[in-house]
Amino acid sequence: MTSISAQDFFYDRTRGSKVSLVFDILNVGNLINKHWGEYYASTYNVPVITVQDVKKVAGKMTPSFIYGAPRLDLSDFTSRWHMQLGLRVTF
Repeated sequence: MTSISAQDFFYDRTRGSKVSLVFDILNVGNLINKHWGEYYASTYNVPVITVQDVKKVAGKMTPSFIYGAPRLDLSDFTSRWHMQLGLRVTF
């Protein structure tokens, strides 16, 4: 969830030239309550299926697999609220 606010200050109305001050708040829910806007993610480099064992049966190699369900962990950085200020000049 994002909150965006902008204020325009005209310095030449005939040409439409202005300076805009932009104020953004990202993850507003987390700004209100520390448990709102929490973001859970898994590690990108974790295999879902791994080979547990390989057996030789009748001259053929037969693997057995184990399923490792991906674990979701709370992302500390992404769960925080962020604020950014911007200045835009239009000629």
